[in-house]
Amino acid sequence: MPFARRDGVRLHYEIEGSGPPVLFHTGAGGDLGIWRDAGYVDGLPEFRKILLDQRGRGASDRPEGYEAHRLEQYVEDVAAVLDDAGVASAGFWGYSNGTMVGVAFGGTYPERLQALVGTGMLPCRNFSEVSYPLSAEERFSEIVAKGGVRVEVEARMNEEGDRFPEAIHRNVLAGDPRMLAFSSVAW
Repeated sequence: MPFARRDGVRLHYEIEGSGPPVLFHTGAGGDLGIWRDAGYVDGLPEFRKILLDQRGRGASDRPEGYEAHRLEQYVEDVAAVLDDAGVASAGFWGYSNGTMVGVAFGGTYPERLQALVGTGMLPCRNFSEVSYPLSAEERFSEIVAKGGVRVEVEARMNEEGDRFPEAIHRNVLAGDPRMLAFSSVAW
């Protein structure tokens, strides 16, 4: 089981196939199993798929604190995984908030990004312009108390009358509420 290490955080990833490299990054919830369970891995046989358990998900470490979950940390994690895998540049496929990581990665390392695909994306927003009536600690507690991504996903699905594919739905809802809370508040 390969791990890249960055600033004391172990980042689990797996590689499948051969060909042009594409790094797969999940969003707020979920782990690398999403890509297999929903058929993405089998559907792209001609590519070298680098499946990443982002920090706080799957077999990667779960660092505590807001600073450990800033968007910049996720961007540097992608660079560390590519370095560990011996990949100079790759395509990037992000699911949901993972797409924002891909956009930020491309802005930080344009020479390392060959292509960007976003699936299931939430609306883009400038986080510096979002105001919150609650403090960071209150927002963190609220997210954890609600069960993390579960309540948000269920509300959005009910509002839109739509569902994630079952494999993605099950995987995302199983995510650690504390890790979602750290990244949600930090971003």
